[in-house]
Amino acid sequence: IVALFPPHLYSRSRDHGAATAAALSAADVAVVTDVYGAREQPLPGVTGQLIADAARADEVHYHADRTTLVDAVAAWLRDGDVLLTLGAGDVTLVGPQVRATRTVL
Repeated sequence: IVALFPPHLYSRSRDHGAATAAALSAADVAVVTDVYGAREQPLPGVTGQLIADAARADEVHYHADRTTLVDAVAAWLRDGDVLLTLGAGDVTLVGPQVRATRTVL
């Protein structure tokens, strides 16, 4: 299981980052992106890196650059893996984009 998660809201990431990290650690591999702020303005020091760091697991990765996200996720996938896209925003577009870059999944 490869979980792709853009944290939703800066305040939630700040307040619940450790619990989110613990949940993501259950995946074989987790990729955390930058925060999807929606209606909130960025909070100083609050990024997806906070959640990835709190996971304390080797297979939880932070990837901030949306322009290279599809390629990065595709590189973490192995044949037979299941990619779960979790969260808000355009994360649901990543699965089909990854699939289009790979011949076997």
